[in-house]
Amino acid sequence: MNLKKYITIIIPLVISVTATPIQKQTRPYAFQPTKHELENPFSEYIESTSTGKTLSIPKSAFEIPVQWGVEFREFEGLFRENRENRIRNGNVGSSGESEPGKYFNETEVTMLDSRFANTTDYHNDTKRNSVLHGLLLNWVEFCKEVGLVTWMAHGTMLGWLWGQQIFPWDKDLDFHMPISDLLKLFKYNNTIYNKHYLIDVNPNSVFRLYEQNNVIDARLIDTRNGMYLDITGIADVNRTGLLACKSPHFYVWSDFVPLSGTVLEGVEVWMPNRVIELLNREYTWHGFDTVLFQPYAGVWYQWDADLKKFRRVRKKKQHMKQKGL
Repeated sequence: MNLKKYITIIIPLVISVTATPIQKQTRPYAFQPTKHELENPFSEYIESTSTGKTLSIPKSAFEIPVQWGVEFREFEGLFRENRENRIRNGNVGSSGESEPGKYFNETEVTMLDSRFANTTDYHNDTKRNSVLHGLLLNWVEFCKEVGLVTWMAHGTMLGWLWGQQIFPWDKDLDFHMPISDLLKLFKYNNTIYNKHYLIDVNPNSVFRLYEQNNVIDARLIDTRNGMYLDITGIADVNRTGLLACKSPHFYVWSDFVPLSGTVLEGVEVWMPNRVIELLNREYTWHGFDTVLFQPYAGVWYQWDADLKKFRRVRKKKQHMKQKGL
């Protein structure tokens, strides 16, 4: 069979394979690139999804206070003691270095929070998406109530690009916030919001150097099933203007600021200033064009241009054989 046209399929762990497209590539938006569009890719899509709201964040919000501020000195002392105790007790990272033990623990296959894991709704895309929608809505509402700033990140932001949706294969959500707001989140640590949602802040988040076991700073966890929304703080650790989370991904202030209002799954959220550039850095342009995804082994999703959503399809070989490809 003469395969003339290929697209790149994104799979976990940044492994790329090629496959014959099931259908002609169709983006989730009308994209006929003019000169303006080529110079400002996706500007029409961003404009069409905008709420018209903007939010500026001072650079100081990303700076770590010299002594973490008066209200956090007590927390820092307690967490430092906790970290040292864990190291003394033999809780070291997988690298063998003296890292604190992993704070957030997940089940091996489903990656649910091990304390609350319940797979009843996990294996059904619609039910799982409903749980994630609840996490999204409650996180946004909580932040509004207490005055915290947060914006979508990583795969959640990529899902927004594809029709302002959570991908049907997603298992969690990703949001950023400035380090100053992450510190404020400590005030609400280990509290339950709206009956079911646990706010859990990683005590190791006050240490901003890379730790393999503790790159996630906090989570909003649905205690009914163990699904969660990951929260990572963005900080200018050395006050050089270079921002980073603990993964680490690196940024500058203007990557995020000003934030712009948009809508994800019917919920108003903030998106970073250079949303397309950030996505391109992390996923390359393949994440923008690909209409067939294999998020994990044996499971495939295809973009439906009519429904403007991804739908699960049969395994690639069976589906292609049926189509005579």
